[in-house]
Amino acid sequence: MALEKLREPLKSHNLLELAKRLKVPHEVMQCLIELNPDFIITRYPDAANGLPYELYDLKKAKQRVALAEMVLNWVKKWIKK
Repeated sequence: MALEKLREPLKSHNLLELAKRLKVPHEVMQCLIELNPDFIITRYPDAANGLPYELYDLKKAKQRVALAEMVLNWVKKWIKK
């Protein structure tokens, strides 16, 4: 079962730390490198040094959704192992 793979869950909100612990493939790590700042900004809005919604336009939002879908697809496969 996938959850058994992580005997001691990492207490972190850093997607890169979590990914390293899971030994994600390079292409997934590249997605997470792009998404990690967004994850922090949405979790801690003051980190944006402004209003977080002003940092995004439709093109950037679609790109982030596509990256997140790639990560999600990998997670679904990983869970089934």
